Amino acid sequence: MSYHQSWLFLWSAAILFLINVLLFLVGYFPMERNPTGVAKATDAALPYALCGLPSNTVHDTTYKSLHPRLVLVVIDALRYDFLDEKNFPYASSMVAKRHALKYKSRAFAPTVTLPRIKSILSGIVPGYADIIINLDASRMSTDNLIYQAHSELRRSYFFGDDTWLKLFPPEYFTKYEGTSSFYVNDFTEVDANVTRNVKETISSDWDLMFLHYLGLDHLGHITGPEGPAVLDKLKEMDEILKYLHQSLPDGSLIVVTGDHGMSVTGNHGGTSHEEIDTPILFMLSGKDNYFNESVELSSWNVHQIDITPTLALLLGLPIPRGSYGSVIPEVINGHPFLKPEQTLFRMQYNANQMLQVFNDYFEAEMEKYQTVRATICQYLRLIKDDAPLTTEAVHSMQKALYNSMTMMKKMLIGNRSTCNLHYLIIGVIGAFECAFSIFICAFSENLRFKFDKRVLLSSFILGFSVSAFISTLLEGSTIRNELLGVIFLFASTYVLLCSLQGFTLSTFKGNLGMVSVLSCMQVLGYALYAGSLIGSSFVEEEHQTWYFLSVSIGVLGALLSPSMKIGKENAIRVFRVLLLSRILRGWNRTGDKWIHLPVYADYILKQRSLAVALVLVTCYNVMSMFRMRNSSLQGALGATSAALILAYKLLSIVAGEHHKLAVWLYLTLPLMIISGIWEFVTLENRRERHLHPLNAISNTWMLLGFILQRPENVFMFGLEIFLENAVHAAVASFPVTIQAVVYMWFSNAAFFHQGNSNKLSTIDVASGYIGISFYEPALVGFLMFCHTYSGVIHWLIMFWRHTCYNLGPKDKIRVTSLMLCIKLLLTTWYLLIMIVQREHLFVWSVFSPKGLYECVHSTCFVLLLMGISCSNV
Repeated sequence: MSYHQSWLFLWSAAILFLINVLLFLVGYFPMERNPTGVAKATDAALPYALCGLPSNTVHDTTYKSLHPRLVLVVIDALRYDFLDEKNFPYASSMVAKRHALKYKSRAFAPTVTLPRIKSILSGIVPGYADIIINLDASRMSTDNLIYQAHSELRRSYFFGDDTWLKLFPPEYFTKYEGTSSFYVNDFTEVDANVTRNVKETISSDWDLMFLHYLGLDHLGHITGPEGPAVLDKLKEMDEILKYLHQSLPDGSLIVVTGDHGMSVTGNHGGTSHEEIDTPILFMLSGKDNYFNESVELSSWNVHQIDITPTLALLLGLPIPRGSYGSVIPEVINGHPFLKPEQTLFRMQYNANQMLQVFNDYFEAEMEKYQTVRATICQYLRLIKDDAPLTTEAVHSMQKALYNSMTMMKKMLIGNRSTCNLHYLIIGVIGAFECAFSIFICAFSENLRFKFDKRVLLSSFILGFSVSAFISTLLEGSTIRNELLGVIFLFASTYVLLCSLQGFTLSTFKGNLGMVSVLSCMQVLGYALYAGSLIGSSFVEEEHQTWYFLSVSIGVLGALLSPSMKIGKENAIRVFRVLLLSRILRGWNRTGDKWIHLPVYADYILKQRSLAVALVLVTCYNVMSMFRMRNSSLQGALGATSAALILAYKLLSIVAGEHHKLAVWLYLTLPLMIISGIWEFVTLENRRERHLHPLNAISNTWMLLGFILQRPENVFMFGLEIFLENAVHAAVASFPVTIQAVVYMWFSNAAFFHQGNSNKLSTIDVASGYIGISFYEPALVGFLMFCHTYSGVIHWLIMFWRHTCYNLGPKDKIRVTSLMLCIKLLLTTWYLLIMIVQREHLFVWSVFSPKGLYECVHSTCFVLLLMGISCSNV
């Protein structure tokens, strides 16, 4: 019997599942809806029309720039605790002398460069989807400070991260020079270019200078925050600030901040305090103190979006149209160049600007709108005559305006991204139908698409009915939503009905008779995992779940099964698994709760001789493994390639990265594939022919994994390979479905063994630049993906390498269907959890990153099994 139609049906259902997931993600992570239009200079006028009052004030409400020059210095990945007396002695001394103000700024997730630049310059909170376009920025359409400065004919210079030149037209800058921010192995050249330009142009005619230093961020990705070069880089930045402060004319202002911070592992993207807390430093050149001691401080903790209105008010620029930010009170309250009435005028302007944005989003919140309006009108009545303002009246008005802005900012931030519930519900229903169709594939015979009129009509009616029902339940449904709903639900329902046509109850009952005690334990394990996903703490510490399932239930449960005889040989096999699992779980940091504790990799980093010894041990064992379990050709090529790769890692430990050698190492990978194809074509033994394609693929993947691992993780990846051997020896006699689940559990554990987690900050950006001396988004992204999922893919490939030869066509479809439906049903379950938890306090810090990982993992799972099946159908 031909099973090609069954394979076609299976993969069509899987691809349709991914399309439904994509629809869900589009609905869950929509692009931001920001107010259209731009601010104008006339917006700074007193709001008499808002209050219905005549224009009769005689107080000084002059709105102009307070500083002859302003320099905004963005130090990429500048964590708040980095700016202290040890790392920044000069800047800290300015704070002590009251020539500078220092704040703790709170950024928003995702903590990556592009959305953070947008926040600093526009005052908006970009959506989570901006992390996807972070690698390829496009023109910024939202109103921002750069545009306003250009409109006011201010002369602006820019030097640093070329992301700015992608966001803004070059003509906005009188002079500029950009440097790629994605080549993370460059620690010095990028910053040296910025400093060189600063020294060459410091005495020329300009009004604003924007500087973006990148070296600290690159060092963090490569060496971590505790690396020896980080301290030198921080002191270098302090010297730059000293040079600017001493070179600029009196009255000039230097503003220093970081776009985001740096995690304890040196990465960013998550929501830990180390990643979201950055400093803001306002440093005034000359002899004037920035503020006097009598100024009452509201708080030293501010939001990153507060930089936008603060800089606009200091520069006399219109506040960008869609800004959510509120001015930092002390920056203008204690300003040496402002009178009390001018300070109140600027705060009132900011409150009025925020009120317009607030009204765009919350038309129904009339009570809060009227409260803020009354506060602004109270200000107008306060300055209606030429009577001097008392100190008490000024402080009272400042407090009222600031409280009004704080209330509006809180609501605007909470409403910054609204999910499209129509897309979410359609995506989940369609995904479930596709996943359930794949489940049915495991118990059906020779599935195929049947173009029966009744099936097509039934699918359309059901899809249309469900879409109409969803539209009835939800408000704001559009024709586009309904059309997409009909199309997606029709396609998913059609696949489900086709699968049911090939399903027989007798076949299903026959398979139920094969259920064992261990199968029930595995089902219980998945039930426990599915239930744990509801809690944010379990999501953060998901690695603990897989460590428990893979070892406790997966291995010990197998030994305790009634069908197993516990003997000395089995006990030794399980002991190997337990020992290797225990070492691997302590090798790298993962999760959130215990991430501060030391791990084995930390010790290896401090002991270069130990790192060298472990690499040599790994080299010897891997070479032996290649020679033993491969043909002579594959064994020779694999052992030679492994020796060269691990020799390259030794060179990396001793002398640092060597890109040219790594490029040559990549060329060894096609040789493994070509040799496997050659053996597949030329060998006469059918057993050998059938095994060699996967044999070559698994060998190639192991070599690529060794290339991409950091030196301290080379031995870890070798242990992962040996753990797989030990697990295979322990479960080789089990039914293939039991083995499949055990391998899936250990593959999930392997994801965490190498330091990954459900936080975006654990993605190792440096892995995308091994052997690359330039920035190419597709290539860098591919290498980062291969590194992140190196352990996961290794386990899945090895499962099929061990089992595919002994499986017939029917069994291959059944096992593939069961593996797919387990993974896809769990993904569908988590998508449903994301809908339920969309208002949760930790939705952007915990549930959303996990959702992205889950969807990528499912995509990886589908594509990998599709590729394996194509080589073994």
